[in-house]
Amino acid sequence: MPRMYFSGVDSDTITIDDPSNRCITINPELFIRVLNNRELNTRVFLDTHLLKIGGNEDGQERRAEKLVSKGNASVGLGNMPSIPIVVYTSRALITAEFREMSSDDFKDRYLAPLDIALKESNICRRPLAQEYAYPRGDAMHIEQAIQEYFNEIAIPIKGLYRDVGDTNNYFGSPSIIRPPLDRKRRIQPDIIRMKNESDSDMQYPEIVFGIGDYKTGVYKMTQGFEEFKTAISNRRRLRSHSIGDFFPGREWSPRVLFALVLSKYIYQAFLCGTDRILISDHQTFSGFFRYEIVDGEMIIDYYVINNPETVENGITLRSAIAGFFYKNVADTADTKARLMKSFDIANNTGIKKLEESDPFFNVRPRDPSGSSGKLPRRGFSGNLDSVKENDASDNFDAIDGNTYCRVVYDSAEFYPDLKLPSPVFVKLYYYSSRLWEENSLMCLEIPEKEGYYGMFFNELLINERIAKSEFASNFPKLLVSGYWNGLSDHPMHIFEYLGKEVPEEKWNNKEVYKVIKSRLEELHSIGISHNDVRLANIHVSVSGKISLIDFGLSDYTNNEEHKKNDFETLEYILRANGSNESFKHANQVNVKSEAIPADRADKNDKYGNDSNSSSEEVFDEGSSGTFGTQITIEDIASKPSRR
Repeated sequence: MPRMYFSGVDSDTITIDDPSNRCITINPELFIRVLNNRELNTRVFLDTHLLKIGGNEDGQERRAEKLVSKGNASVGLGNMPSIPIVVYTSRALITAEFREMSSDDFKDRYLAPLDIALKESNICRRPLAQEYAYPRGDAMHIEQAIQEYFNEIAIPIKGLYRDVGDTNNYFGSPSIIRPPLDRKRRIQPDIIRMKNESDSDMQYPEIVFGIGDYKTGVYKMTQGFEEFKTAISNRRRLRSHSIGDFFPGREWSPRVLFALVLSKYIYQAFLCGTDRILISDHQTFSGFFRYEIVDGEMIIDYYVINNPETVENGITLRSAIAGFFYKNVADTADTKARLMKSFDIANNTGIKKLEESDPFFNVRPRDPSGSSGKLPRRGFSGNLDSVKENDASDNFDAIDGNTYCRVVYDSAEFYPDLKLPSPVFVKLYYYSSRLWEENSLMCLEIPEKEGYYGMFFNELLINERIAKSEFASNFPKLLVSGYWNGLSDHPMHIFEYLGKEVPEEKWNNKEVYKVIKSRLEELHSIGISHNDVRLANIHVSVSGKISLIDFGLSDYTNNEEHKKNDFETLEYILRANGSNESFKHANQVNVKSEAIPADRADKNDKYGNDSNSSSEEVFDEGSSGTFGTQITIEDIASKPSRR
């Protein structure tokens, strides 16, 4: 058996397998020996192999062989991608030279710097555990299982990075971030190591050491990677310098999928000012890629691990991840500065349309009709039109949340085909495997796509019902609903802008209570219950207008229990009448499962001071049991405000 890189111990000396395949155990003698030596403890921890995702039933979970569909492939470039950067990186990729690293090369480049840091640092933590249980998953929840397991892997590595570097180093699954080279863009890689000014400002990293992605579903990445390299080699052999489509027609194959995955993360890494990318499905493929672009020519050095349980050549997947994402701040800043020069070159190319310049444009998933078409949803039978947006303008304020919201100050500039007042409030829905952070631990609540988009249609239907009522003028007016630039997976609403908000501490609570109670009574009279009454969904403008907003979780079933919950929640959060008796009563009331689960509040919004709100949470009616059957009003009231 090989001697492991960090500890120098033979791999068969480190762990003992459980015959029932439930866990692996650290050799008791070794564990006791290194327990109080924190450096040795860390070294054995890094050399302890990771585990495959096991099925909830006996044996390994079988995964479908059919290639993931275009509609479910995680290869999108996000909202309003930087067209010059997409084209620049994609064109460089189709002529890239791929150079495979040997295990010795990988050790020298990525494990050795961390090894030196371990020797020179004061290690405060003991990350090694006595045993490691096999992570469990099933076909319906494999994405959650893989991401949850990565979070378990990431937490002690994040602590290690803080021991050997700056305390503001973060490693794990981020919320949406604004990449350092282009703050107008928004990205959300599954994995990131970054340095920010403080833990309270996670959306604006100062530098990024590396990013990564965990793929679920069937991507066949090992096959796709080899086929993509062959396609590039054949193109080079034919001396083809065409900047047209790289793949024929609308091909959908493993090589196309891999090309789109790699191009997506090179694009995101480029915006982040980093040259390191991990792409993994955790089960059969973990590829470590370092790219460099010189005069438009790309070189990619790579190292692939095909089994997370490997100890081959003294490298575990855990040690590879920890070493690959470790880099000192000075070297990382140099990489950022070098990429910034290329960024400026790319932005001066004058390219404005992907369809004319992107070599992967013909195979990128998109709405083939160019407009909305018809997406059937319960209670909605109409068609929604494309909403054309001018993404060259930056005259807006963003509010990041489960939906991407903006206050757009010049409607004519943004939406030249629409006649809208200025400013307006724009709410864009798009699916993202979002994780909510709580006390540095990850609370895994990844929304189902159908439930997430269903919330958009639900809000549309509720607003249409309100607009037809005699109370329409008392609620924010929905001006336009449609699909952002014709993309059917990017539905959006445009509302009237309610104006700048008054901070909660300056509210007249009795007046707010009185007005919102009236709004609820009006809704209830037409059969609607709000189901998400909380401070974040109450808007008090500087003009004095008080509004109830966000109807993504509302229903119009005329349910008396829901109506009662609306009033009791309002009474609790504002304590308007000051009655101790009512306060006690409010604490005892349970809000049923139709209300938003308290632990799923998005805590990452840093922009809410001038927003209508973007705080409705994802709720999938088809899987409500996943989140428990009830929470208390005190739970809802204790959630932080989005303002």
